[in-house]
Amino acid sequence: MPIKTRAPKDLGIDDFISFVRQLLLWLAGQVGDPDYRATLVDGLQAKFDALEAKFLEYKQLKIHVPEKNELYTNAADALHKGLSMLKGLLLSFFDDPDIHGFFGLANPIPTDLDELYSTGQVCFDQWATVSADPEYADVAPDFADVLVLFNDFVIKRDEYEAKFQAMQAAQNDMEELRAEIEEQERDLFNYYRSKHPKGDDPWWTDTPWGGTGEPEPGVEGEPPVGEWPSAPSEVGAELITDPSTFMRVYYTIPGGSDSVSIYRAVVPHGDPAPERPASPYTTEIGSEQYADTDIEAGNDYYYWVCGVQGGEEGDFAGPAMCEV
Repeated sequence: MPIKTRAPKDLGIDDFISFVRQLLLWLAGQVGDPDYRATLVDGLQAKFDALEAKFLEYKQLKIHVPEKNELYTNAADALHKGLSMLKGLLLSFFDDPDIHGFFGLANPIPTDLDELYSTGQVCFDQWATVSADPEYADVAPDFADVLVLFNDFVIKRDEYEAKFQAMQAAQNDMEELRAEIEEQERDLFNYYRSKHPKGDDPWWTDTPWGGTGEPEPGVEGEPPVGEWPSAPSEVGAELITDPSTFMRVYYTIPGGSDSVSIYRAVVPHGDPAPERPASPYTTEIGSEQYADTDIEAGNDYYYWVCGVQGGEEGDFAGPAMCEV
């Protein structure tokens, strides 16, 4: 079974950009091939350039967001101390026990930034209505000082949220562009593969896709699979460890099949390859992959797959083997 050399959906953005750059460098060496669709290649290059620009923008924004967040939280600490001071002043200055409730300070001053913002807003909205009352003249300077802290907090809050939203917008744009690039890359991959379906082109092993003439499981645009009872065009297995550990078995369903039977055999490391079991391990309907979670370290796992139509099994593909 040929080894899969890549899976774009599993690559981080840095690795993905490196991969596409490798792909475009390879394409530059193929410009003499009249069968390549220049519009597809040019479009891929344009989208890749746009992705790189967005990625740089996103990285810059990501640097600034923590800086803005630190200023925001520092302003929140200052506001928290200021409101705590006001609460103590109000308690010592007025006999009315409801005065704290009047200014929104009856409960402990919140440390949560959204709640702190709401408390400060209530406090100074109320202060605006009573600031001309002679009864409050002695605490007016203290309210004015804390109002400065509140206004600074609001400014820092708005700056942080603007940077954070800009970063999220850049990230969304980047992910959309990445999806478009992957789609265009798949088109190019399948176009190239349609010319050399067995991977027999002398250039094939020099492509960024590696030395396999088989598509990735589930890729749109694959050449049509023969009608049932043909065997699945491929079967493979790979160990997945993040976020949970399981064996991913993938295959291409033969045309006409109403389900797929998966046969499994398990042997300790180093033992000879086993024969296919007499009965299927599981049956899948409408899916081109299966997650086998019943696995243990120290074993080799073998999988065979066949299409099923009306309860009758077609030809088998496999075995695919992977160790744990």
